[in-house]
Amino acid sequence: MTDNELLLAISNMMDSKLEHIQKDIHEMADKIEIIEIKVENIEIRVEKIEDRLEVVEGRVGIIDGRLEKIEDKVEKIEDQVENIDNRLEEVESRVGKIDDKLEVVEGRVGKIDDNLEEVEDRVKNIELTQENKVLPRLSTIESCYTSTYDRYKDNVEDYGIMKQDISILKKVVSEHSEKLQRIG
Repeated sequence: MTDNELLLAISNMMDSKLEHIQKDIHEMADKIEIIEIKVENIEIRVEKIEDRLEVVEGRVGIIDGRLEKIEDKVEKIEDQVENIDNRLEEVESRVGKIDDKLEVVEGRVGKIDDNLEEVEDRVKNIELTQENKVLPRLSTIESCYTSTYDRYKDNVEDYGIMKQDISILKKVVSEHSEKLQRIG
């Protein structure tokens, strides 16, 4: 066998042995391509996630702004609640004073009630006195005056005549007095 033949035989042997390795390299290349595709998909997914993160960060920034406004409003509400608490304390204080004054008024009203009971008793006594003593006497006085009135009413005409008679008597008496003084 010649060198060429020997080389060719070695080359064929190597080719047959390398075929396995080539096949493995091709399989590995295919696997690397698949891995590269998977890496590209992962990179695309990472980019999408980064985009979404940017949107989320923007929304978080908006929420932070809104939270600051809410915190400001909550502070204002807390101030208003504190003012209301202060006013409520003032009102409670005033109500306490009113309660004290009301107790004084109730004491006075109690005294007035007692006095009113005394007055009611006195009024009852006055009513009884009027009914049992004054009214019968008034009736008696009325009947007296009525009878006197009736007498005077019936004799009124006589009164005019008596007046004339008296005036005539006065004249006569004065004339007689003059005559007696002249004589005497």
